[in-house]
Amino acid sequence: MIPDDWNCVVTDSPALFAVYAGLTASGYDLVRTAPGEPASQLIGRLRSAPWPPSVREYFAAARRGGGGVNPYWPRAYLLALTALHLEDEAPWALSDPAAFREQVADLAVDPAERGSAAVAWLERLPGVVSEMMALSFVGPLGADYRAMVGARAPSFDAAARTTVAAVTGRLGVDAGRLPGLTLLPNPLQAQEETDFVPLRGRIFVIMAEAGAGAIAHELLHHVLGPRLAACDRVVTSHRGLLAPVIERMRAFDYAWADDEASWRRVFEESLVRAATLWVMEGAGDRALQRARALQRARAESEQGFVYVPPLLEHFQGSWAGLEGFEEFVRGGLERCRHFPSMR
Repeated sequence: MIPDDWNCVVTDSPALFAVYAGLTASGYDLVRTAPGEPASQLIGRLRSAPWPPSVREYFAAARRGGGGVNPYWPRAYLLALTALHLEDEAPWALSDPAAFREQVADLAVDPAERGSAAVAWLERLPGVVSEMMALSFVGPLGADYRAMVGARAPSFDAAARTTVAAVTGRLGVDAGRLPGLTLLPNPLQAQEETDFVPLRGRIFVIMAEAGAGAIAHELLHHVLGPRLAACDRVVTSHRGLLAPVIERMRAFDYAWADDEASWRRVFEESLVRAATLWVMEGAGDRALQRARALQRARAESEQGFVYVPPLLEHFQGSWAGLEGFEEFVRGGLERCRHFPSMR
């Protein structure tokens, strides 16, 4: 049950708007919109606005060369994270530079994307945001962005409450012990992307459209991630499971080397994807809902997340609560090792 005082906020962030305005102006093209839609109109105005070359050049660096499903991962995420560390008004300074650097250093991404050069680039963001906010045409664009965010707020709040009820009910977690959620609707972001930033005791979730499954996914990272870290020896002892999937996981940027850090990232993502399907199976005919979840898991497997089906089956048949989580993980890893596609 969700307590009445559970803290969920749906709001906008001026600095996040500035980040995605700059990305859009520099060529970010991952948003799917139909001509005439408000988001499509705003994107067109952002692209045609007379931005200084310095702004376009700064954000153009967010696009990575080479292959990969999302050429803006993880740099667009890093910019969004940085935006949430900024003060809410000029001069848009980092509120706690040491905490910012520590959070970037601890991210489970390619080490090259969180090194000294990356941090130096991110720490230029306050100056770039200040330059952008001083431009006369930015105010009206920001007002239209805020109006779009406000229109989406009710659906985001409803999705969050549906999610929390499902997560707490399935896992047996007290909703009162969950951190508050700050939802940031972002119509300038790819619909397939959901960004998650734990900060100041809250979880910030950034996404284009309200989706209970996407919110559940991020909450489950928060709930299961620390417990997974506590049984790291069990996880890393199965590092051999990375080899069959490493190339596809490289394409999704969930792996960057054949090492323990990449395997931790791949396994946590696979476990959370399976947990999300299990949590969101929903009410109604139990057998039908389980069959639908397994169908979605097979679709995940076809994309390259081949351990999602066996892990989902493990949740469906073996979940006994968080108290026995290490043994649950051990059993899930063994199920992955013996899954037919791995033989």
